[in-house]
Amino acid sequence: MSEVQPLRPPRTWSKTAAVLVLLVCVTLTAWAVWRSVKQVDERASSFFSYQAGELRAAFERRLAAYEQVLHGAAGLVSAADGMLNEPRWQRYVSQLDVASTYPGLEGLGVANYFQRQVPATFSFPLFAALRLPVFGSGADRVYAPILHYVGNDTLLWPGLDLQADANHRAALARAREAGKLIVGVPLSAASDGTRIPLYLPVFSPAGVGSERPALLGFVLAVVALEDLVHSLGDVLTAGLVLQLETQGEVLYSSAAAQDSNGELRALTDISFNDHGWTLKLYSSPAFEAAAIGSREPVWVLALGVLATLLLFAVVWVMASTQQRAYALAERRTAAWRESEARYSALIDAAPEAILIIDDKGRIVAWNAGAKRIYGYEAEEVIGRSWTLLLPESERRTSARVLAEKARATSPGSRQRVLEVTGCRKNGESFPAEISQGRWQIGDRVYVSSIIRDVSARRRAEQALRESEERFRVALRVADISVFSQDRELRYQWVYNPRYGLKAEDILGKSDRELGALDEMVEFKSRVLQTGQGDRMLYRRLHDGAEIVYNLAVEPVYQKGRVMGLVGAAIDLTALYKAERLQRQSEARFRAIFENAAIGILVTDQRGCVLQANAAFLRKMSLTLDELRDLGPLNELIHPEDRERAIALNKDLIRNGRTFRRQQLRYRLPEGRYIWTAVTASLLRDEQGQPQAAVHMLEDITDLKRAEAELHAAYHELEQRVDERTAELAAKARELERSNFELEQFAYVASHDLQEPLRSVTSFAQLLEQRYGDRLDEQGLRFLRFILSGTERMAALITGLLEYSRVGAKQRPFETVDVGEVLRQARENLAAAIHEREARIRHGELPRVLGDATELVQLFQNLIGNAIKFNDSVPPTVSIDARREGEGYVFSVSDNGVGIAAEDYERIFTIFQRAHGNSGYGGTGVGLAVCRKIVERHLGRIWLQSEPGRGTTFFFTLQAAPAEA
Repeated sequence: MSEVQPLRPPRTWSKTAAVLVLLVCVTLTAWAVWRSVKQVDERASSFFSYQAGELRAAFERRLAAYEQVLHGAAGLVSAADGMLNEPRWQRYVSQLDVASTYPGLEGLGVANYFQRQVPATFSFPLFAALRLPVFGSGADRVYAPILHYVGNDTLLWPGLDLQADANHRAALARAREAGKLIVGVPLSAASDGTRIPLYLPVFSPAGVGSERPALLGFVLAVVALEDLVHSLGDVLTAGLVLQLETQGEVLYSSAAAQDSNGELRALTDISFNDHGWTLKLYSSPAFEAAAIGSREPVWVLALGVLATLLLFAVVWVMASTQQRAYALAERRTAAWRESEARYSALIDAAPEAILIIDDKGRIVAWNAGAKRIYGYEAEEVIGRSWTLLLPESERRTSARVLAEKARATSPGSRQRVLEVTGCRKNGESFPAEISQGRWQIGDRVYVSSIIRDVSARRRAEQALRESEERFRVALRVADISVFSQDRELRYQWVYNPRYGLKAEDILGKSDRELGALDEMVEFKSRVLQTGQGDRMLYRRLHDGAEIVYNLAVEPVYQKGRVMGLVGAAIDLTALYKAERLQRQSEARFRAIFENAAIGILVTDQRGCVLQANAAFLRKMSLTLDELRDLGPLNELIHPEDRERAIALNKDLIRNGRTFRRQQLRYRLPEGRYIWTAVTASLLRDEQGQPQAAVHMLEDITDLKRAEAELHAAYHELEQRVDERTAELAAKARELERSNFELEQFAYVASHDLQEPLRSVTSFAQLLEQRYGDRLDEQGLRFLRFILSGTERMAALITGLLEYSRVGAKQRPFETVDVGEVLRQARENLAAAIHEREARIRHGELPRVLGDATELVQLFQNLIGNAIKFNDSVPPTVSIDARREGEGYVFSVSDNGVGIAAEDYERIFTIFQRAHGNSGYGGTGVGLAVCRKIVERHLGRIWLQSEPGRGTTFFFTLQAAPAEA
């Protein structure tokens, strides 16, 4: 602050000069008072105009919010192709939280739309599931029943046909023709005030892009004007009176609007979807008293009078005593400048709370804004500590922080905004922002504080965050992608992208850069050119599969020019796929139902026929109407089967149990009965309640006749089988006896033939010893023939004896180690193995179930043959086993002479040989014995061979119980 320069004492002062000073001061005071009054009036008028503008903007924002809610509901109904179910609707409404987020929106609902001849109450197929009555009837009427509704049920309710009311019908017609949201005729609900209905048509996605899209129905809402106005309390200042009119009709008026005699009035027009309202705002005496009745002119007048009197007195006194007048003028001038500084600081910061605090922390200035925010009168706080304005729990901490910030601020500079918590006179705490400035007059330091109440802003920010979160949740649940594009169709922002895309992959790129089809680019370009919103059904391939979107686009205007567009894409892929599968399923079911060879019936819970297929109608020789007129089908069932059929049907309805192949007799029109096999199952509605039953009836009359004949034939066959069984048992006993006798004969024959054969051999040998020198060459050859024949005869007898012994002693099977069996067989063949230097190889051999003695003979015969019929040096034999099922397959391979394919089966017959007398000894009994041993062990034996390249014999044996 600059120092006050000392006044130069005038040379001479007179009373005339004092009078002139008085006149000038009075004139200046009058002009200052007139100017102050005019400024107060201008500020009041400006504030009133500002309130009117804010009220109109708030009103338009609220209407736009209602429209967005309707468009969101319309998108939900359009995505469901008009088949929106109640749970999905309730989930959508609950997510919106209408009561707290959209005050004034009293009701929200969906109405279907169709044109056809219908009875007064629908039962099939759609409305039976909804169970909603529709009022009115008639031929070729247009119906618009409300399917879903949440709100005041005194005006609109589920089931109400909107076409039955002239006002609703006219509004629906206008909405259908305009294709956009329409405001209807105001509704009245008792004493609750006026309601405004809103109607938005919903078109089928399949119809988008065609000249006349299919109309699915309407989304409607009811707006309570009184609740709407009350929700604008933060905008509407106390003391202002609001009146809403349309076409000269007053829709809403606050208290005593028509009797208001305020000087300030405002008239503004509001247009909402081609519907106009007139908003009138009046100032009440209370508002004018607060806004216009400012004390500023009084203070100006008081200060002017005071200054005039002081100057007049000073001049007057100075005319008498120059020195005393000079001293008095200097003191008054200093006081005037200090007062002027405080007054200017207080005025510059209005209308926020303005405080001036001295260096001792005391409040020395208090404006009207501070009174409105804190509730204290000036005289209640002047001279008291400013910590009175802080909550008691935060006074010490907040006061210290603010004091440090103030001391750190140099005089004349402005401190940054700080956030604090204020406390009103009634003890209520509120968030606030404070700006402080430090200044100095002489040796005294002052702090000016400008305090703003940010409660409304914080609530608005919280409401905005909650609204955005609900919006995001709703979009995420509904699988909706939302985006914004500029005029070049480059994405500016996108939310909830689909199919693995991220927002950063899309932003800044155009549709063509992202690979979009030309039809979508042309569609968006057309919206930019025409400035009219539109929607389309967009299909494209993704990873080889078709995806379907319902794309809705609206232009964005700026100063009357289209600057871009916003849009929403609803993923309908799952819905279209489900609908396609449902149609295919229904077509298959209809084809099966109509073309089935068996009869199919659909009955209600009483057993009355609802539907029947052609097969059943042909079988019963009845038409569907005749069958329905019969009532319950129990009358067509045979009396002996009737009670059982009724009990089965009751059990089906009560417990939902499906009964199958129940045999019932049905009476034909000519009186005879047919046998049917009945299978029934229950159909339930969405709530799980029994709705109908499906009966499938197969004519088994011929089957029952054949069954009777088969039963008789079965008894006859049973007798024949018993007789044949007795015959076979006798033959089996005879065969068993014959086999036993044959085995005994073979054994006895082979044993008894040994003695005479040994005699012949002995005498032939004696004859050769004693008379060999007397016989000529031919005699000796004959003698060698006798000895050779006896030797072969002895071998044949030995082989026959060996063959007959196999199975003669039925020893019980036991677990046998094949490795040990092979060892014994090799010991028995040790001489032949050593003589031919044969190599015997084998892998890991298992344990089997069998007769160890016979198995030793089996391996001995096979290995012996492999060594005998072998020209290779040295002979090599390989034995292996592999698991197969519940047993093992063994193989014995050699590198011998091999066997021709035509001899594979013959060599297993006794006394049959593959090589005859071609230099290899043998009787043809060994392989026959092998087959007999394997077959006794319930196995089989076979071979694979190629002449000159060896032979492999295969046979199977059962695994031991521990290895099974």
